[in-house]
Amino acid sequence: MAARAARPATALEELADLVAARIAGQGRREPHLTTEELAERLKLSVRTIEDWRLDRKGPAYLEDPVRYRLADVEAWERSRLRQPATA
Repeated sequence: MAARAARPATALEELADLVAARIAGQGRREPHLTTEELAERLKLSVRTIEDWRLDRKGPAYLEDPVRYRLADVEAWERSRLRQPATA
């Protein structure tokens, strides 16, 4: 029987693997995202994320170096959820 070809990982699966690897490497420390990782997660440009930071939009972040706590990103995403209008 022929072996099945592995399906390509989705962006979400790749991000989950990255976060899991970071957690494993940091012990019990809280996972953080870089500006680039956040941009990839949101499918936006790094410049947009940087502009949001300057305009005080988007999720909360830590400075020097800039990092986004995953819990803050998830809370921000939940705050942006909108239900479709009903007829």
